[in-house]
Amino acid sequence: LLALRAAGQPLGWGFQLQSPIFVTILILLFFVLGLSLLGVFEVGTSFIGLASFAGKSGALAAFSSGALAVAVATPCTAPLMGPAIGFAVTQPPLQSLGVFTSLALGLALPYVLLAHFPPALRCVPKSGPLMLTLKQFMAFLFFATCLWLLWVLGLQGGVNALLRVLVGLWALAVAAWVYGPLRSNSRNETRRKISAGIAFVLFLIGVVTAFPGSSREAIAWESYSEERLAEARAQGAPVFVDFTAAWCLTCQVNERTTLSARSVEAALKENNVVALKADWTNRDPVITAALERHGRSGVPLYVFYPAGQDPVLLPALLKPNDVINAVKGESK
Repeated sequence: LLALRAAGQPLGWGFQLQSPIFVTILILLFFVLGLSLLGVFEVGTSFIGLASFAGKSGALAAFSSGALAVAVATPCTAPLMGPAIGFAVTQPPLQSLGVFTSLALGLALPYVLLAHFPPALRCVPKSGPLMLTLKQFMAFLFFATCLWLLWVLGLQGGVNALLRVLVGLWALAVAAWVYGPLRSNSRNETRRKISAGIAFVLFLIGVVTAFPGSSREAIAWESYSEERLAEARAQGAPVFVDFTAAWCLTCQVNERTTLSARSVEAALKENNVVALKADWTNRDPVITAALERHGRSGVPLYVFYPAGQDPVLLPALLKPNDVINAVKGESK
């Protein structure tokens, strides 16, 4: 933080949570740790186990667990901590490091006291049924943190970002189940290796799916209305109307395959086609009436209005050539 501010970046405490990618990483991490605490699969009793797996070093493990604790705690600046951090980030590097070092010592103080006074460890609960119950309870705290971070991600990236992460979490949950119970219950070594391989592939799918790709809105859509449709037709412009809904799986497939194709975008643009999207996700009597006029009672429905001609209904399972051929017919 101090190095970036010294380089001229206008950053503040908790700036990493402004990144949807960082928020996604935390969601995936806490979800996996929550599954582990519930016993779906075993990766160790804490994040220190993950750090030890990476470096086999006690110092590295301690540093990693401390870094995770700081990353998670950054939004929760207590009444006295907030002004201290606000003061620190406006001071020269030496004074700033002094403030942050004091905060780090306060965070580590309970562990330091336990390390120097071993008899105090007697107050720490022993392993057993109580600790197992506590461990499982902690999993739900991790999941609660995931819910909060999902809300943050939704504000940052919208519904599509949430959907990507939820699909990724589903894939991670299946991977954990395959690696845990399904693999553990098999006594055949070959099947165990196959299960581990499948779990690894599902893990990669979950991680890759969760992060945003290079998505693009291929067509410059306008919201559908009877007035806009009539206006465009009165001006002699061809019109393409997409009657769709978020809960319509066929609609979503068509949008991500056909309507996102560059060839379709180019055809509409070259022929000056006005593209209208009639979103029927929520009840809309205007869109319902438009569907009924075309003899339909549901979505998807794709209608192309050639200039000065009757509308043409396109197939529900839309292909790029369906749109391109309709537009080329208009241009002739």
